[in-house]
Amino acid sequence: MKRLFCTLMVIFISISFLQAQHDQNELLDCWIQAFGKNFDFYAELDKLEREIVALKIVPPNNSGNDYINLLNEVRADLKPDVLDKIDITRYKYISETSFRSCIDPVNILKLKGTPLKYGMLLSVYVIVARHQHATVHHEVAENHKLKMEGEEIVFEDFDSELDKAIKKLLDSGVIREEIWLSMHVHPETKMGIIVDIQTALRNKGIRKINYSPYD
Repeated sequence: MKRLFCTLMVIFISISFLQAQHDQNELLDCWIQAFGKNFDFYAELDKLEREIVALKIVPPNNSGNDYINLLNEVRADLKPDVLDKIDITRYKYISETSFRSCIDPVNILKLKGTPLKYGMLLSVYVIVARHQHATVHHEVAENHKLKMEGEEIVFEDFDSELDKAIKKLLDSGVIREEIWLSMHVHPETKMGIIVDIQTALRNKGIRKINYSPYD
């Protein structure tokens, strides 16, 4: 009886393992199909891995934890110097909606092995590509001087300049709901200015804002 029980347990564990492997392989296939022919899934992510290893952002013999740490560093531009090291100009825009259509990003941490590696790399890729291709860069400098995409503007022109920046992203294929505003704010900026900017963004359907301290 004891031997039978042990045998059944081994079979159960083996089936569970194979099912998990099957589910995770299906996840990789889902991503490949979601992004379509315009995104060479493995080639692009392997290039990203080689780049971040060469830049010593992650070690050559990396583990899942190394990618989790990297993701934490680049998420929401919390550590822009990491993004600055990566040649983001060569990364094409890919939809976050397609990424999320296969798995809730929170559940990526439950993956193991190859799916965890590519899930982490894909998460980083999405953020790097978003920083380059789906973000309007805005700055509120000292004395409330404004900049949009590096060019000085007056507050009266903020609305029209924002329209131009958004249209440029939409024309390039970015989905409106995925557009971010990266906002560098001087510490002495009056709250009224921030509220006016937030209102203008809401009116244009832009609800993703990343605030960072003014350099």
